[in-house]
Amino acid sequence: MENDVDAVVLECRGTLAGWSLGVEAVVYEQARQNGESPLDRGAALRRRVECLSTADSTTPSLAAGFERLAAERGWRRGMAGEECLRRIIALARPYADVPPALELAIAARCPLVVISMADRSLVHGALRPFDGAFDAVLTTEDLDAPSAEGLLTAAARWMATEPGRLLYVSASRDAIARAGVLGTYRGWVNRVARGPRPAHLRPSEEWSSLLGLAEFLGVGSRTLGVAG
Repeated sequence: MENDVDAVVLECRGTLAGWSLGVEAVVYEQARQNGESPLDRGAALRRRVECLSTADSTTPSLAAGFERLAAERGWRRGMAGEECLRRIIALARPYADVPPALELAIAARCPLVVISMADRSLVHGALRPFDGAFDAVLTTEDLDAPSAEGLLTAAARWMATEPGRLLYVSASRDAIARAGVLGTYRGWVNRVARGPRPAHLRPSEEWSSLLGLAEFLGVGSRTLGVAG
């Protein structure tokens, strides 16, 4: 491996797999069953579910978010929260660049750790196509005081190293910015390349796909495109 890091920490949502469209599909179905027909196909309701999923300031729970939304809007028909969550797990899909990138990264023999602020069952369900690829999967349910920074610190502690010895990989601008506070080396997966990079972001690396991770680890093609 060409770069001196002890482990790679990958954000799950938006980086490895996505489930926003699944949440929108399920909440839109719930709305239709209760006489509503959102013109945005459920995008605003999805954001409300996600907000309500952390309403108790402990660990996030989309199942609870669906239950709270139903109570808030007076919905009487539809699926229970846990059933909604199971539907979303079934709809979660990995991004197309992830399987080949992980195959190459595993060849570098660098530990791969996944972290996520989402429900544990949702994270493990989304990662099921990659069983055996990761050395650890940490969610907020594994922490006493849930936070994104706490998950990075927990990953470093699990690896018996310091946050500055980790490569944190995420497609989220906000997550990349937050990780900089811990001194973590940061790889930003900028798949969409929307406009100029925000001045506050300052990632250590910027890639147009997760295949940039393989190049960073010294096991990928030198012809890979880099965004920005």
